[in-house]
Formats: sequence, C-alpha cells, structure tokens
Amino acid sequence: MLLGHLEEQDEVLQCQFSDNSDDEESEGQEKSEIRRRSDSWIQKPGSVCSLVELNDIQDQTQKSGLENEGNDAKSVSKQYSLKVTKLEHEAEQAKVELTETQKQLQELENKDLSDVALKVKLQKEFRRKMDAAKLRVQVLQKKHQNSKKLASLSIQNEKRANELEQNVDHMKYQKVQLQKRLREENEKRKQLDAEIKRDQQKIK
Repeated sequence: MLLGHLEEQDEVLQCQFSDNSDDEESEGQEKSEIRRRSDSWIQKPGSVCSLVELNDIQDQTQKSGLENEGNDAKSVSKQYSLKVTKLEHEAEQAKVELTETQKQLQELENKDLSDVALKVKLQKEFRRKMDAAKLRVQVLQKKHQNSKKLASLSIQNEKRANELEQNVDHMKYQKVQLQKRLREENEKRKQLDAEIKRDQQKIK
C-alpha cells in the first residue's frame, strides 16, 4: 500500500513539473488532486494505528490465556505424578500386609491347637483379613493404572503447554517487528507529507 501511494504521488508530481505551460484550469485541477491524495494519505495511518492497537489488545488477551493454560497443565501434571507415587507406595504396603496375613494363617494351620473352635475362629479371621488385603491390592493397582494413564495425558498437556509458551514468545517477537514496521511507515509518511507540502508551495 505504501509503495502504491508513493508511486501515485510521484506520477502527480511529474505531471506538475511537466505541465507548467497548461492553463489555470488544469493547474487548479492538479492542486485539487494533490490535496485529495494528501488528505487520503494522512487519514490512512490513523487506521493503521487503530489496527495495531486492536492487535495489541488481542495479543495481550491471547498471551494471558496461553500462559494460564500452560501453568494449569504443569500443575495438573505435578499432581498426577505425586498421586502415582503415593499409590505405588500404598500398593506395596498392601502387598506386604497381604503376605504377612497369609504367613500368619499358614502358621495357624500348622499349629496343633487343642481348642478346635478357637482355631476355626482364628482361621476365619485371618482369611477375612487376607480377602480384604487382596481386595485392597486390586483396588490400589486399578487406581495406579488409571492414574498412570491420566499422568500420561497430563504429560502430553504439559508438552502442549511448552509449545504454547513458545507461541507466546513468537507472538512477542511479531509484536516487536510490527511496532518497528509501524515506526518506519510513519517516518515515510512524514517524509511524503513534507514533500507534498513543498510541491504545493511550488504550485501556489
């Protein structure tokens, strides 16, 4: 767009310098044309600035959302990792208790107790404890498997969070480049405005 305006202004200026012998009506039309183009050019940078401001607001909103999402993913990943470790410890402890109960039941069955009723009662009690320990081990193992799956998904989310952080950095870089480009275009606009004013003074 900027190059297009410059080329159009060059054409107008060339016409001005090459047609000095034209009549006053032609000269008046050329003045009007230059003023029209000048006004049009002066108005456009404002729209560019507004666009940059809008992009800046959207950029800040997106970056804030991405950073929050990244922090949430890391927090969830850490929680699942801790949960998996805790369940592993509880499962190992339950296995130890199960083994100990089985050992005690075996010792009881090998003993020659005179009180048969007591022996039967103790056997039932140990078997009940053993069944409860087995069930606990199964439940903990199931929870452990589910937590590992969730942890795996969480790791994937954390990977995505890292990618989002990289996107944020890239957006920051793009913003800097856009601001640089805007400054350059504004500087060119000022130079062109100055040239147009000088040419208008020559025509007057």
